[in-house]
Amino acid sequence: MQYTLVLLGLVALTAPCLPALASCPEGQFKCKDGSCTNSLYDKCDGVRNCRDGSDESVALCDAIPTTAHRLQDADKAVVSRVEFAPEHKAVELLMCTAEKCNKLAVNGAARGGAMSYSFYSDCNSLGGGPCVLNRSISPIDYKPLSGGPVQFVTMRLPKRWAIWLDGHLDKALVLPAPVCSDKLKIKPSAWTTDMPVTFSTVATSKFEKENAFAGLELPSTAKFIADTVLEALRC
Repeated sequence: MQYTLVLLGLVALTAPCLPALASCPEGQFKCKDGSCTNSLYDKCDGVRNCRDGSDESVALCDAIPTTAHRLQDADKAVVSRVEFAPEHKAVELLMCTAEKCNKLAVNGAARGGAMSYSFYSDCNSLGGGPCVLNRSISPIDYKPLSGGPVQFVTMRLPKRWAIWLDGHLDKALVLPAPVCSDKLKIKPSAWTTDMPVTFSTVATSKFEKENAFAGLELPSTAKFIADTVLEALRC
């Protein structure tokens, strides 16, 4: 019996250690400790999925492209040039306060510029759950976003925000925005690789010259100014 135990001890000492996984199965995120999460959608969603929390690390999630998008600056629209890859699945545009975001996930568009999208409200500050799905719409003739640059224009309105594909103002979506939201964040739905975003601004007065304004109120109208003041007082 003693001899058997000694042999077992020797086997345990000489047995090779199992190597850590070199990579995770396709579609999963590799945590810093070598384990895998269920999905790349878990990365920077505000919910800790890795045991070591590396899917929500500050260094990683602070890198989400972000720009100021305040109601006080409503005379400027934000132009976002997104370097999209098909593996990203969709572009997520988040209108956020410090605590929560409303999220628009765009996965395609029709020839005329109408977007295929899902809109969520009451997400956390990184666009993760529990979100409330408000609606999901896809035009009959839409095609998935192809690889390459995709350019969005967003405009902050009192209690709302407007989003459209550049050059297609007539297909703008006007969606609820969290009160006091002042930041626009953009990230891929499936964070397989980074998705660079370049932000710039354009004066909203430019749109006054366009015939189709999709029913948006311009910042120069009296009602817009009054509503802006009321929301600003709440913030």
